[in-house]
Amino acid sequence: TIPRNYTFIVSDAEMYDEIFIENELYEDIDFDKEILVVYSYKSTYISDYFLTKVVVQSGVLKVVAKRYHKRGTLDACQPYQRWIVIRLDKVDFSSFDYKLGEIDVW
Repeated sequence: TIPRNYTFIVSDAEMYDEIFIENELYEDIDFDKEILVVYSYKSTYISDYFLTKVVVQSGVLKVVAKRYHKRGTLDACQPYQRWIVIRLDKVDFSSFDYKLGEIDVW
């Protein structure tokens, strides 16, 4: 019954400090103008995901990411926790929808 993924909308410095302990990667974010969308999920692949679409439609923030997969590369691994962090201008949305997929590269 454990969720397969978690989404955090980081809109202030307090929440940022709870998630990014001792991490200066997004230290310069201005929370009056920007937010971070942090999506955490279980993966069994070590290859990278690339954002292909980020839009707000009817109050829903929609994110699509693709994993470039080359057949025969043996990039599977034991399950582990992965993160996608998206830095956005502050936008108004009421829910979050994601789609992770694959693009086969021959």
